[in-house]
Amino acid sequence: MTKNTFSLIILLMIFTLCSCGKKNGQGPSLNIYVAGFGRQNTKYVAKVWKNGIESNLTDGTNDAQALGVTKLNGNVYVCGYESNGSKFVAKFWKDGTSYDLTDGTQNAVVYSAFSNGNDVYFSGYESDGTYTIAKVWKNGIPTTLGGSSNNTNATSVYVSGSDVYASGYFVDNSGKYFAAMWKNGVQTLLSNGTHTAYATSITLINNEAYVLGYESNSSKFITKLWKNGSAYTDLSDATANTLSNGSIASGADLYSLSNTINKLSIWKNASLYSTITGNVSQIANDRSISVDNNDVYVVGNKASGIIDTATIWKNGTATALGSGTYDTYANSIFISKE
Repeated sequence: MTKNTFSLIILLMIFTLCSCGKKNGQGPSLNIYVAGFGRQNTKYVAKVWKNGIESNLTDGTNDAQALGVTKLNGNVYVCGYESNGSKFVAKFWKDGTSYDLTDGTQNAVVYSAFSNGNDVYFSGYESDGTYTIAKVWKNGIPTTLGGSSNNTNATSVYVSGSDVYASGYFVDNSGKYFAAMWKNGVQTLLSNGTHTAYATSITLINNEAYVLGYESNSSKFITKLWKNGSAYTDLSDATANTLSNGSIASGADLYSLSNTINKLSIWKNASLYSTITGNVSQIANDRSISVDNNDVYVVGNKASGIIDTATIWKNGTATALGSGTYDTYANSIFISKE
């Protein structure tokens, strides 16, 4: 073998290795993960779908739901809860293997998953027997956000550099619900307590924090955005109850999702972008919308009259995730190019 021939073989080997994971030179494959649950017999079973293929995370012995999903270093993390027969145990599943975040002596739930660097974060609450206490878990280690004398809940988590943001709600001693956000554990109330308000999702764009939520005007819930702790804009009017769901940043644009009766609304920045109508709904949950190359993905449920079916919409076109033989629900979506 000549030296030139040997060099050519080495170059071909390098090219082949560098091409692994690509298809026809188009780059890494697009993988779409959806977290949710389904009713089988009398119990809710936590589920995850990868590119439409369904996998059970629990066996149906006790009720469980998967509420958030993310991916880190090739591992898929799903968070939610599972009942132990008397209490909800906050937990996550790493590539299908279950890990408890709480000991099961008090109710606890995690709603949102977020990966940053080599760390994975979850947000939710754990009860102390009297109050629900907002918490963020970093690699399984909890940090308390709420105080010990009020009900609080962290429904969303977002990490930028060394800053950890969360959004949710705070309940004062008179029972008023305030939309709230936390930055590195410091709480900011987003609403003034005149009306009930909740925050469901937090996202950063150009170091500015956008919180999506909804607030009552005494008769209806209105979907709202707060920016850097202050009221920014209303995304819906008071003609019908409109609950907020997830939000996602795509470049400098913010995409948000809300739902009212038989309609899902997608907002781009402060303007209505598109709607999905019919027998559709979405459980108010973080990260129920995602964007890739100008394609907008939404997860939720589509009803046939008897059965609710977990569904994903790509630019408004629906694809069923559930089989349609029993109720299934889709809560959260994560798109990965690995």
